[in-house]
Amino acid sequence: RHSRAQREHRRQRHRSGAMTVGFVGYTNAGKSSLFRALSGKSVLVEDRLFSTLETTVGRMVESPRILLADTIGFIDNIPNATLAAFRATLAEAIEADLVMVLVDASDSLTEIERKLAATQREVFERHQRMEEEENRSPPPVALVYTKSDKIDAEARAEVADATRWSGFTDILWISTHDGSGLDHLKDAMCTALFGSVTSLLIRQDHSGMEEPMGKIVADVHQNGLVLSKETLESEDMTVDVWMSESTRQQLVHRWAGRVEVK
Repeated sequence: RHSRAQREHRRQRHRSGAMTVGFVGYTNAGKSSLFRALSGKSVLVEDRLFSTLETTVGRMVESPRILLADTIGFIDNIPNATLAAFRATLAEAIEADLVMVLVDASDSLTEIERKLAATQREVFERHQRMEEEENRSPPPVALVYTKSDKIDAEARAEVADATRWSGFTDILWISTHDGSGLDHLKDAMCTALFGSVTSLLIRQDHSGMEEPMGKIVADVHQNGLVLSKETLESEDMTVDVWMSESTRQQLVHRWAGRVEVK
């Protein structure tokens, strides 16, 4: 029953046009701390095996269109009696539009390799089933090393070298303790979800007969992540924004003659 309810919640979020980023990794990899840093939403962050018992979904603070799913961490030797419930809960993150695999960079190299291998098996086996059994394309997967403030440049190079076998080409380094890497992480998330930045031209209405520009700009903000705005001499406005292709098409159609892609 719990699994069915989660699937329905995922379908509702998908229908709303929101994109979901799922955090996966071992317990204490820093998933809940990152969730809190990006969403501003308080979640239980403590050193306990089952501190995140249910999937917690929050909204990335800068965008109404990006949801974050934080769920239970991977656990070694999980009892068979709880394995099905564990995987049903984990599916919330693994079946997101973007999966971010979080690994504690301050672990030993042996632990990092072991945890990364186990995480890969859980994630990619599920993605393979999505392709073979459900005829769905699996989401992109990114590797994020957390707690990077705890290691020096030499140790970071060793971790990166030990990661090459994993198949991850782009490695992100972050620390929620000092905030380093978070802006780059947000950019990487938006690029993976939406592709390149869209430049929109919003035309000013000089007749006084149509909707004011402010209403159109508010609609753009509601449906995307606005990076910059500039008012031109003509009183038209250019807006650089991250948004999905379908949302962009709907916006241009809704404001036909007033909004176009540059």
